[in-house]
Amino acid sequence: MELFEMLLLWAHMQGGHLDTDMASMASLETPIAAIFVVLIAAYYGSVCNSSNKIWKIPRQNTYWDMMQEGTWSADDRVRDSHWQSQYRMSYRAFQTLLAELSPFMESSDDTVRESVETDKAVAMVLHRLAFGLPPSAVSSLYNVAPSTVTEYTKQITEILSSRSKLYSKFVSIPSGAKLANCITKFENMTNIRNICGAIDGTHIKLWRKPRLQETPKFYWNNKKFYSVLLQGVCDADKVFWDVCCNAPGGLHDAIHMRSSSLWAKLKEGRILEQPISFVSGRPIRPFIVGDTDYPIMPFLITPFSTAQNPHSSVLQNEFDAELNKAHACIESAFGILKKRWGILTNMNIGLQYAPQVVIACCVLHNFCQLAGEREPEDLADIHLNNENSYVPPPDESDRLLSIAGRSDRAALFRDWAERRMRYDSPVEDGDGLWIVYLLQDSVLNSQ
Repeated sequence: MELFEMLLLWAHMQGGHLDTDMASMASLETPIAAIFVVLIAAYYGSVCNSSNKIWKIPRQNTYWDMMQEGTWSADDRVRDSHWQSQYRMSYRAFQTLLAELSPFMESSDDTVRESVETDKAVAMVLHRLAFGLPPSAVSSLYNVAPSTVTEYTKQITEILSSRSKLYSKFVSIPSGAKLANCITKFENMTNIRNICGAIDGTHIKLWRKPRLQETPKFYWNNKKFYSVLLQGVCDADKVFWDVCCNAPGGLHDAIHMRSSSLWAKLKEGRILEQPISFVSGRPIRPFIVGDTDYPIMPFLITPFSTAQNPHSSVLQNEFDAELNKAHACIESAFGILKKRWGILTNMNIGLQYAPQVVIACCVLHNFCQLAGEREPEDLADIHLNNENSYVPPPDESDRLLSIAGRSDRAALFRDWAERRMRYDSPVEDGDGLWIVYLLQDSVLNSQ
């Protein structure tokens, strides 16, 4: 028998009148009625204290419920297409990601006040990253509190961006066979030896102006909005092998690179030391390709000029075009990254957590690329940090490296031009004159 019915029976056995009028009940002049009211209040109080669910209005057919129903009812192609549109990966890839995240989330469930199932938590965070939705919008789709969305966003992006957790598994500087594979793919693309990566910077637009104590002027960039800078290096498959996001948007790419751990590793020769390729008699270590916003170094080769330059030789312009083919990989990688994870086009995360979320999206980008997930069609990135007016001059310690970098570029150019002369047909210039591949010292030694 229900407790409420037992109370009614008890009151009747005590001789109380259940038809006592409301005024009498309210004034508590009837002892039995008073006891009855107290017991009813105690009963409902105990129910409310024992479970908060009585205060929540259950929502039927939430977004997550519909996604799960579709998992079982649709064929694989329809299911994967739907999952890719909402979570930027197929259902199978989602399950793989879930397996990667779960061990770290199981040990930190107590950090979230309103615990939800791991798959649901991962799904709602991916949904937020994919569309850039605010916590309130995501919470209504997944029937959780906005604070829960915020906490799981912090937790999952921390797992993805942490070097001791998932970052190092999906983002790593190449070496050994992996490095050799990078070099081979870039050489097949450009016919230039020992390229192993492409580097550039892009703006991650902030949703709101940084607070006064965060010095907003440093985040105002040359494209006229507030941002943080993302530096990335990728391979020929548009997979990042290094990313860095620790600079405000007003900073120059070259300054951002010099402040990164990658710069120190390259400069000290701790990475990309082998294999050495002897090019035109000069030992060339593996190097990355940058645009003219970067300083030229033995480990960082840039074009002779910013674009087709009438004052440069035809061969120099063609050599620059080949370097730019390699550099286009990082531009495409940024385009794919931002198309997949829409939050990067309008970062509605507090500045304190913005770099963590950016790096997490880069890890997810690599996860999708390595899993063979479909790439977005439009790969243009309109927020590349490529409109700086000058390259900050190198300090004294970098001056000799810069000279060595120019000598390396001249050797690479000579080697490339000699092979063009050997295997390719002559090129006709705009005036109809045949350009003969005469490797004059004045051209080959251009600095």
